[in-house]
Amino acid sequence: MSDLLDDLIGIQKEFKSFGDELRDETAEMRGGVTTDGKAAPVWAPSDYKVVPKVNASMCVRCIKEDASCDLCEQVCPTDAIRFTDDGDLELTGDCRKCGLCVSVCPTDAFMSSLYNPRVIYDKICKAAEANEMVYVTCTRALGHAPEPSEVVLPCVGAISAEVWYAVLCEYGNVGVYLPRGICEKCRTTKGEEFYCEQIDCGETWSGETVDLVERERDLVLEADHQLERKQFVSNSMKSLGMTASKVNPVTAKLAKAAQKLSEHSKQITQLSKTLDKLTGAKSSSDKKRVLTGTRQLMLVALANHPDTAERILFDLPVVSDACDGCMVCADMCPTQAIDVVDGKATILSTHCVTCSLCADVCVVGAIDFQEFDGRRLIVDDPEAQKKIEQDERERKQREEAKEKGKELGKKALDFLEGEADREEAEEHARAQRRAAVQKGSTGGSGSDKGKSPAKGGADQA
Repeated sequence: MSDLLDDLIGIQKEFKSFGDELRDETAEMRGGVTTDGKAAPVWAPSDYKVVPKVNASMCVRCIKEDASCDLCEQVCPTDAIRFTDDGDLELTGDCRKCGLCVSVCPTDAFMSSLYNPRVIYDKICKAAEANEMVYVTCTRALGHAPEPSEVVLPCVGAISAEVWYAVLCEYGNVGVYLPRGICEKCRTTKGEEFYCEQIDCGETWSGETVDLVERERDLVLEADHQLERKQFVSNSMKSLGMTASKVNPVTAKLAKAAQKLSEHSKQITQLSKTLDKLTGAKSSSDKKRVLTGTRQLMLVALANHPDTAERILFDLPVVSDACDGCMVCADMCPTQAIDVVDGKATILSTHCVTCSLCADVCVVGAIDFQEFDGRRLIVDDPEAQKKIEQDERERKQREEAKEKGKELGKKALDFLEGEADREEAEEHARAQRRAAVQKGSTGGSGSDKGKSPAKGGADQA
């Protein structure tokens, strides 16, 4: 059956390809518009690039001019980042829109609608769910309108280690397509070194690997055949005015990617609520705590894959007994991850992004850094665990009710079939009786007629 469906899908694709060629020729003659009124696909690298927006209130250097954080300046290939005398952060006209500053900034001071952590995560996951392989690539490497299995970014370095980790925890069919030597000629000179570091870190944390493809002919651009078959069946049934679920209920997988991302979004929301409950929505400085986009993805991935925690190593500020509780660090922390309790600062590892500002402003030198593993970031919420257990109980109850319903339905069907068989048997018996009666009546009449002449003869004798 699968071979037949594959053959039908192949024939459909050939017809579609032939139609696309005709439409492309028509579009070229009509100025880039297809016969059905839609714009023809156009490859425009500028569509994948945008100047990041700046949120100076989250920038460590804007909060304290001589702070030690300079990650964005280190990674910018054109020195387009400038800190003004007024304490503002600006991007000059030399910005290459590569997204490296968005990826490297620990406090989300740089923002982009095209390549912020959540957008990139969603794009890769959608493609990975529906295709055998998904490839992350850049505008220089691709050079044409992307296939469904290709995720285009201004630079592969726009993906942080946390995003790689979150993606690889869920999908093992993710690769990078970059032709050999293409980065050497790119003006985003620091991109190659940066994305190599980020990918290596994501691989180490997740325990998965990212495939590197250097030749376009080696790309696996085929969609998931099983999904493709189900979609073909679904579309065929719809064209006949039938509901696909009546023919093949497993076609629900067509919406699996959207459903999975929706559940992921709900999980992030629930995580934020849990942390607000555990740590308080505001810090001791009476400012709202901030959970950055990269940290949200990481915490959810850790919650779903706690076995990876020991491989995640990071530095975390630790407060010594020298702390005098002056609250300067708590007031300046961009994510409000610091509380002062009983005259001593305490740092929330879940919200701390290791920007080092607390150590920079501490006048008594009470803050140092120590290495911890990811177990420090696993959110332990008894209420959330109770909810998970309750959901599991409800799921089992629904399954049991469903099985009981199936059993009752089978019994009802057996009963109806038995009744039908009984009625059929009774009807057959009645038919036999009618036939016997009819046969007996007909036989008796014939016998009388036969005897009549003989009787008459005897009387005459």
